[in-house]
Amino acid sequence: MFDAWVANFGETQRTFELAPEGKGYQVKTRFAKFFNLPELMNLFRLCADIKMPEDLNLPVPTAVRDAIKTEASVYQKEMVDGLADRAKAIRNGNVDPQADNMLKVTNEGRKLALDQRLMNPMLPDDPQSKVNLCVENVLKVWNDSKDTLGTQMIFCDMSTPKNDGEFNVYDDIKGKLISKGVPENEIIRMAYANFLDNKRDLQRDIVKKYPEKLNKTKGIIATLEKDIQLAESTKTKEFAGMTINGKTYTERKDASEALIEAIKKTGMENTGAIIGEFRGFKMQIDFIKSTGAFAINLQGALSHAVEISNSASDNITRLENELNNLTSYLENNKTILEDVEKQLETAKLEVEKPFPRLDDMRSMERRLNELNRELSIDNNDEAEHTAEKDEPDIDVPELDEDEYECEHVSGYDR
Repeated sequence: MFDAWVANFGETQRTFELAPEGKGYQVKTRFAKFFNLPELMNLFRLCADIKMPEDLNLPVPTAVRDAIKTEASVYQKEMVDGLADRAKAIRNGNVDPQADNMLKVTNEGRKLALDQRLMNPMLPDDPQSKVNLCVENVLKVWNDSKDTLGTQMIFCDMSTPKNDGEFNVYDDIKGKLISKGVPENEIIRMAYANFLDNKRDLQRDIVKKYPEKLNKTKGIIATLEKDIQLAESTKTKEFAGMTINGKTYTERKDASEALIEAIKKTGMENTGAIIGEFRGFKMQIDFIKSTGAFAINLQGALSHAVEISNSASDNITRLENELNNLTSYLENNKTILEDVEKQLETAKLEVEKPFPRLDDMRSMERRLNELNRELSIDNNDEAEHTAEKDEPDIDVPELDEDEYECEHVSGYDR
């Protein structure tokens, strides 16, 4: 259906455009122009009511746009190259979409373009960054408009404060303006909308995110306890033995060499195959695409991945260490469970808190309403004065009392 629509109303063209990661160009098919516009507009009017600016005649201020270009820092250039490499790997299908994808690349590219510290707060504060040039411009306008007490508004659709201690450009800009002489009480962040957004996010987290995470962590803990019990029951001072392709090896060296040979024979094509058993855990072959290495998944109640090296003597030790570390994994997950439970309780308390600057906001709203009323009165007075001045002289016929009352009630002036 879409192809038929394109054939009737659109013309496509293959053009070069900047790649999403900001490095190099790629060929994309885009709409070049539309034709049969009268028919297209008639179809569109079936579902839309179109009003042009001249139909509405709304008061619109004249905007003065000043685009300020900034130079990328050394760190930004290097990181853009890294984004380009990631994007190339994604397009070539070499990356698991769950691990990395174009949406993640483009989002990190936007962060990097705004301020490199959004990618890593440890990176230096570039004096020529967008944020610092914005601060300089705001400070200049503030100094130039002290006599008139002008108002500036700064919009940024990224890096909003979350009150979690992480770096964000809002607090960074505010701190720099204060350090350069702007009184703190003259800087107001439009926090109420952000407060409502955070409150809605907390409500969603309370209903969905935290319960899901609690259930998942509890499930991991329960299965880890089963695997720990199995690992402890098969633990011995000496080598516990290993079964590979139906054959049991009691010597450590023999088992190591047999494991390497079994992996080589099985290869990447048979990823997922079970090749043996070690201390009650089935051994499943896996292939790590990002590194080109093989791994053994020790399958109990959970699956525990162990990367296999080319050195046969190391691999048995790696498998044993993985099973010995199950207790520490359990403790880590118990800590995670406690943290999530605390986060849930904190979220329940935070979501009940009122907006901290509600009184200030209401006071400003009252002052804004007063100013609007004063401006409205001034405009009406000016309009009446102009009407009286420009009103032409006309002959007004005499009306009797009934006619006058009729005309007055009708709401017309003649």
